[in-house]
Formats: sequence, structure tokens, C-alpha cells
Amino acid sequence: MNPIVDDNPDAADSLARLLGLRGYQVEDEAGLEGDLYRQRGSTMELDRKLEREILTQVRRGDKEGVVAINVEVPGYGKGVISEHVRLLFDAGCVEADDAADEWVPTGLTRAGHGYLEKLEEDTI
Repeated sequence: MNPIVDDNPDAADSLARLLGLRGYQVEDEAGLEGDLYRQRGSTMELDRKLEREILTQVRRGDKEGVVAINVEVPGYGKGVISEHVRLLFDAGCVEADDAADEWVPTGLTRAGHGYLEKLEEDTI
């Protein structure tokens, strides 16, 4: 269940605009968490829990002075993590490099800090 989508469908539209998503479809309350979207011809489920974990690890890496942050999240493959990093990069939330067909975050932007705060508050 997604409280933002259930209580405020306009918030889902705002998030989609913020992230530059098009063709997204909000799942019903009995469906999966997140949004389904198409960007650059790909279709995958937007996973807010994964985004929050990626942004949290990037923020931690920034504080520790790590240049290229190796994001590892149990239960998620490198490809899914890489694609979410790319989407966060496209949305202006992280700085990242496309190294050897894998997107590697290198820093958190001001927009990324704001988005992470909202994810942590569970308001998105």
C-alpha cells in the first residue's frame, strides 16, 4: 500500500515530473508498491525502498569521502541497482559515472538530499 498514492494521486504526478518519468502507472492499493514507468524505452518497477537505500549509501559515502560508491543491497542484483542509479542520475539526485556498463554513484546532489529526506519521512 502506498499512502501517498492512495491519499493524494497528485503527489504521484509530482514525483513523476520531478524524476522526469513518463508513461508511469500507479498500482492500485492491492498491487505492488511503487510505480511502473518507461524511460528510454525500458520498463521496470520503480522501487522506492531501493532508491532510499541507494541514496542513504551515497550520502554515507559522501561523508566518508568515498569517490565511487559501491552500492550493495541484499536481494537486488547489480543490474537493477545500476538502472536505479541511472534513473536517480537522470533525475538530478546523484552524480554518477557510467563505468563498464554499470552506473556508479559518485555523490549526492542537493535534489538528492531533499528527495532522500522525503523518502525517510515516508512522504513520497
